[in-house]
Amino acid sequence: MLRAPSTHARSGYAFAATLWIASALVPMVLAAAPPDTAKALDSTSMIVFPIAFYAPETKLGGAIAGGFYKHFPERERPSSLETQVLYTQRNQYSLSLHVSHWLEHLAGYLTLGLSMGEFPDQFYGVGNSAKAGDVERFSARSFSAEAEANKEIVKGLRAGGIVGWAHQTMLETDSGGMLRSGAVTGSGTWTALRAGPKVEWDTRNATYYPTTGEFVTATLGMASKIIGSDFEFGNLVLDARKYVPVPGNGVLALQGTATAMWGDIPFPFLARIGGSEILRGYYQGRYRDRDLACLQSEYRVHIWRRLGAAGFASAGMIAEDPGSLAEAPVRYGYGGGLRYRLNDEGINLRADIAFAAEGDPAFYVTFGEAY
Repeated sequence: MLRAPSTHARSGYAFAATLWIASALVPMVLAAAPPDTAKALDSTSMIVFPIAFYAPETKLGGAIAGGFYKHFPERERPSSLETQVLYTQRNQYSLSLHVSHWLEHLAGYLTLGLSMGEFPDQFYGVGNSAKAGDVERFSARSFSAEAEANKEIVKGLRAGGIVGWAHQTMLETDSGGMLRSGAVTGSGTWTALRAGPKVEWDTRNATYYPTTGEFVTATLGMASKIIGSDFEFGNLVLDARKYVPVPGNGVLALQGTATAMWGDIPFPFLARIGGSEILRGYYQGRYRDRDLACLQSEYRVHIWRRLGAAGFASAGMIAEDPGSLAEAPVRYGYGGGLRYRLNDEGINLRADIAFAAEGDPAFYVTFGEAY
């Protein structure tokens, strides 16, 4: 699922601005009837959500995220078209589009994602020894495309493949840093093209807000100069999720994910801790390396009409190779937040505050659950 612009602000300015704009929309949504899941079997809905934010790297910025969702008859999951546009006072931008289409009776699906942007980021280095004081700021222009096709083999089991293309040009780097010197793989201009198989087991009762079932995926991606990539590397990603109903309108969501990578890997592709999905509380990419393991749990509960809440806790680690994961330091994050249901398909507006062992609290405002 395409994520709306994720507002992650330790200062709190972005979080406050986003909620200020959201508060203007809430009365209009409250006036509508509460979601009726029975209507979701044949329904159409549209979401448009504006966001305003401020960050030192961007100054003032604004974004619009939107989605169109169509639940065709005889299709148990909705097809969708989602997009977002972001622009800042420093002429930075980000554009993305994601389309997914389900076949009848969960027989398979097709997805296509496109994105482009010119946006600031931070690089702390690679590995567990990366220090906060050694952060390097950079800006890059990037383009990417990813397509996926899956076909049902037996009920609940699907198999298919994924193809991804990415191109990046470094625009600005800190003087005297590792990125400026070219010592880090992926610090210049490059193209990566990768492809591989994907297998998944899916017994969830919904796509966006499941309350029962399991979702397990295994994805193998390989980049090679033979198919036009500037780098040769591979990655294996395992992701297992389980959703358990809890008495009192609640659900316990559990996730275990692991990544193993090898070869000549551009640093943007390295496994990362942090962000709005993996171990909230850390800046996305605060720690990155070839291998990652993470466990997450979240209790979600419906409060009233469209309003819900959640509490979560996560633990994860990174390492240079799988054999070193057992000795790697474990990093923790925890927090909670509010949920506001936007349509009958169960897409929530999510506002979270997360805490980690280092740094100030982190705020996230985005569409959809973390997993």
